[in-house]
Amino acid sequence: MADVSLTAIEDSQWVVESPQPTVVGESIAFTVTFSWVASVSSPTVTIYKEDTTTDLAGTLITGSASASGNVVTTGAVHALAANERYVLAVTATVSSQTQVRKLKLICQGAGDG
Repeated sequence: MADVSLTAIEDSQWVVESPQPTVVGESIAFTVTFSWVASVSSPTVTIYKEDTTTDLAGTLITGSASASGNVVTTGAVHALAANERYVLAVTATVSSQTQVRKLKLICQGAGDG
């Protein structure tokens, strides 16, 4: 399983490294650093096909999110479909406020060029 590090900044809903390419068959855990604070708590992660509102985390994410200091680690994102775009939403409590940062995932087939 790959581990990809991402940076969340205070004044943007999108992580700095968005969008992020993926390939069918990969299993990726993302670590999101909330760069403007010392600690976060109560992390959750949801995932949606782009432009939809149905949470697919139960199907596409194995394991749960965890927090350590100012870093949230997602469960393993897997089973993405080729030629689909997804939005991964990482939610955490930051300084007593709920904050959400998003990452767009673009999934390619293994043979795509």
